Amino acid sequence: MLTKEDLKELSQLLDTKLKAELDPLKKDIREVKATLEEHGKILNEHSKILQEHSEILHEHSEILHEHSEILHEHSKILQEHSEILHEHSEILHEHSKMLQEHSKILQEHSEILHEHSKMLQEHSQGIREIRLELENEIRPAIQILVENYVPAAQRYEKDSRRLDQVISDVEVLKKVVSGHSSQIRQLAQA
Repeated sequence: MLTKEDLKELSQLLDTKLKAELDPLKKDIREVKATLEEHGKILNEHSKILQEHSEILHEHSEILHEHSEILHEHSKILQEHSEILHEHSEILHEHSKMLQEHSKILQEHSEILHEHSKMLQEHSQGIREIRLELENEIRPAIQILVENYVPAAQRYEKDSRRLDQVISDVEVLKKVVSGHSSQIRQLAQA
């Protein structure tokens, strides 16, 4: 049977691993945002879309704060969030397929648009890998801790907010991809 010290050490190891896995995610998200800002400078119309997405991100941040309070009061909601994450992963996969179709059209247009499409594909793949890692490695570990060690689950509440921020950023990416797809269609028709 595990002692209190063993549980504490296990909890600290999981905290360290979770932080180590989330820090690269934060860095990747920052890089995606920087790339989108550069493209906004090249394509003047994208700056308007980025402003709308910034407002949506702010609204999502407020919603995520409310969800984290609910998570603190009702730990059972964690399973429902896992199902939602799976649905978002499927949507992201569909968007990736759409992005691949658009990349064929982009090859006929300017070199700048072609490079932009490649970058979007790379980011979509990275996000799918992040989601798979979150679902296959991090979520099960958190679920075990929530079911068996409620005090440890309370410490992981802060890390859950970080995961929700990743989901929010993915939502922003999906909307940007959708906006880019519309612009690509317009360029293809021109």
